[in-house]
Amino acid sequence: MEQSISDRKKQANIYRKKENYDLAVPLYESLWAESRDAFDGAGLLSCYRKKGDFKNAIPLAEKLSQEHSDFEWAVREISWTLIQGKIQQFDEKTPLVEVVNTANRILDYEVDFLAKKLTVFRVLKLAKGGDNWEIITEWVNKIDVDSLSATPIKFQSGKEGWSDRCLWYNYKVNALLKNGDFATAKEYSTKASGECFKQKMFFERLH
Repeated sequence: MEQSISDRKKQANIYRKKENYDLAVPLYESLWAESRDAFDGAGLLSCYRKKGDFKNAIPLAEKLSQEHSDFEWAVREISWTLIQGKIQQFDEKTPLVEVVNTANRILDYEVDFLAKKLTVFRVLKLAKGGDNWEIITEWVNKIDVDSLSATPIKFQSGKEGWSDRCLWYNYKVNALLKNGDFATAKEYSTKASGECFKQKMFFERLH
């Protein structure tokens, strides 16, 4: 006996929550093809994204953006698909206009703090690689420094890197220097010296 749509939806949901994406995907694909329902589309996109299947995830994210941009779960999946499938895959060879346009799309979805932080810092890093301080000046102000962690990032090797907050100060101070705003640069470098113990001498030199 053929399963009802309701039963198939329930089964797909169970597979997805158990992270059995190989079984969930075919069910969601058939449901989405039949219904174009927001829940089925978001469920399918979630599975594609978590499998790392961005070849299918990105086109689906575009369709969901057109058809179900008012559905919260779909919007969340779309934004994370753009972050993981595009923003985090971009490198120095990617045109900065494409980086910025994609990042703006993500922020337009009013994403949560983690998604916003990852997006902003990726733009900052790639803009710095392209020596584009105009973009850095704009994007460093899209996130509040006080919202960023002052805890140094720990690598698998056991070594510690810069904290998100100190990285932000580095972008901010250097952007101010590039723009010739030396007085404000001194203010921020002084703050950074007091908050970034391991980078204290670095910020004092900038000061």
